[in-house]
Amino acid sequence: MAAVAQNGTAFYQAVDDVKNDKDIVLAVFRQLGLAVDDGMSVKDMWITRVKDGGGFFGFASDEMKRDKEEVMAAVTKNGSSLEYVKGGLNQDADCLKAAGLWDVEDNK
Repeated sequence: MAAVAQNGTAFYQAVDDVKNDKDIVLAVFRQLGLAVDDGMSVKDMWITRVKDGGGFFGFASDEMKRDKEEVMAAVTKNGSSLEYVKGGLNQDADCLKAAGLWDVEDNK
């Protein structure tokens, strides 16, 4: 908590238990100057952040990087977020289409 309160980017190196801790996630987003709603779940906070700026997806927990809803939100906003995806979703047709890497009309 002390590290992320000083520098929100320190969160990138945190373990998943920390990345899923609501109080710490709130502290990180606030330290980075990002508006958050205390009543949101951790997952909803992350989805909101990646929709605002897909670059935050690299900071998410591995659990979030395996969550298709989270992945879709991230790659729709920023296709390069696909590099952080876990659990085979980087080969999922929906995720590839959302990232702009699969031409929907030509199925390529």
